[in-house]
Amino acid sequence: MLQLMEKERSRPQFIWTILKEIYAHPDNYKKNQGKIHQRIKKWLIKRSNTYNIPLKIQEDSIGNIFVRKPALSGCENYPPILLQAHYDIYDKKESSIYDFQGSSISFQEKWIEMIGTPIFDDSIVGVALILAVLINKNEIFEHGPIEALFTVKRDDRFVGALNLDVDYFNIQSKFLLNFDSVDLGAITNGTAGCAEFLYSKKATPIDPGEGKYLTFYKLSISGLKGGELGSEIHFFRANAIKLIARALSSLSEHMQINLADWSGGDLYRFIPRKSTVIFAVHTDEEFKVEQILKEEKGTIIKKYRTFTEYGSNLEPNLCIQWEKTKAKPYFSKKISESAIALANLIPHGLSRSSSVENEFGRISNNFAKVETTRSAIRFHSKSRGDNAPEFKAFNRTLIQLGDLGGWKVKNDYTFPVWVPQKEKEFLNFVKHKYEDILQKPIRIDKLYWVLEPGIIAKQIPQMQALSIGPTEIGVFPENYKVSVYDIQILFRLLRTILKNLNQISM
Repeated sequence: MLQLMEKERSRPQFIWTILKEIYAHPDNYKKNQGKIHQRIKKWLIKRSNTYNIPLKIQEDSIGNIFVRKPALSGCENYPPILLQAHYDIYDKKESSIYDFQGSSISFQEKWIEMIGTPIFDDSIVGVALILAVLINKNEIFEHGPIEALFTVKRDDRFVGALNLDVDYFNIQSKFLLNFDSVDLGAITNGTAGCAEFLYSKKATPIDPGEGKYLTFYKLSISGLKGGELGSEIHFFRANAIKLIARALSSLSEHMQINLADWSGGDLYRFIPRKSTVIFAVHTDEEFKVEQILKEEKGTIIKKYRTFTEYGSNLEPNLCIQWEKTKAKPYFSKKISESAIALANLIPHGLSRSSSVENEFGRISNNFAKVETTRSAIRFHSKSRGDNAPEFKAFNRTLIQLGDLGGWKVKNDYTFPVWVPQKEKEFLNFVKHKYEDILQKPIRIDKLYWVLEPGIIAKQIPQMQALSIGPTEIGVFPENYKVSVYDIQILFRLLRTILKNLNQISM
């Protein structure tokens, strides 16, 4: 019976079991979804005890989990390898982007489909692959010393990798294999960095009773496709906040505007699909407001419903509406002008593109969120770039935009560019084994995504880092799936790498 169980654990089907046991219970992400690291640890402890596998499990204060597994007999002289993937925690329970209550994972014949949240992204494949390796103990799954690292990604931020203490875990490996890449048949050896900015200005709204002869309007933009910063920012799709800023800027050329309320966007990662603003104008300007908004609406719809480089309308469901609304507290002329100007100036989209295929040189920015409170106006922005010096210069520009208008600018999260290492031994080894399995050439990619291997390897002298992963189908938040075939190939590749790691010449 034990031999049968061990044989089952060497097959790809064991990965489905892992995914179901850790991720697919109905209440796992409807309630207490932040405790995923506890389920990973409990699963490892229970399975290692059942199969008598000597694992050493540690967890640091931020939530990173580190596991050490000794080499099998005869493989003690193999070099150690660090296998790494992240797990996701979302402290924010309410979101217009993610449906935490409706999240699900579906196992089909050819696909594993994840719906509702990015908690079910390709990272769960990496988690499952690593867990399958840790709980295997048989002759056909040979390996030397294995170190496994499950880093925490909290609210779309790689806080685990940024705050990793390699000395605390005493990481010994010089090779790192990550499973968060996005295309089967490719090896990632470099990615972009990102930075998040919060622009804020203190402001106290004026009581509406003090604003005589004011008419209040509610302007809404909705129906946009949105998209993800890394994979869809270059599609020229509209940003709802920027369209609102454009309309307000046009109005402010002809009349005084007083902002009362402005909302739109959600998480830094996603292009805003809708935004709503309430503003006040002098009653004498009502006719001009209608005239200007109709003109802006016509221009915007013409641009986004007819122009595209991709063969279809950019925003077929774009909706622009406005109506008069009831009075409410509003901000002063000075504050309103400053907010409209800054919102109009903050860039959105691809700001720079490389002229060489698969070379670094892209920079982009997502104007992600706007919010007003009874004490402040806040704008949220996230930039991305894959050329470190140019990216740094671009971020300085974003800060200076806020400084010019007297806004407080806070850059509280920066993730560095992953610059490929000069050493190629591990890359050549993995590429050769990958090509043997797929029987075709393997691409070496530099992605415009943000991945963790670069920042981890930077902390460990002479570490060589790579990333592999399944091809992603679909886009968050509506649906996302990976091919069962892809996972089978990755499982086979991982076994081959572990079995032959002693072939690397250092």
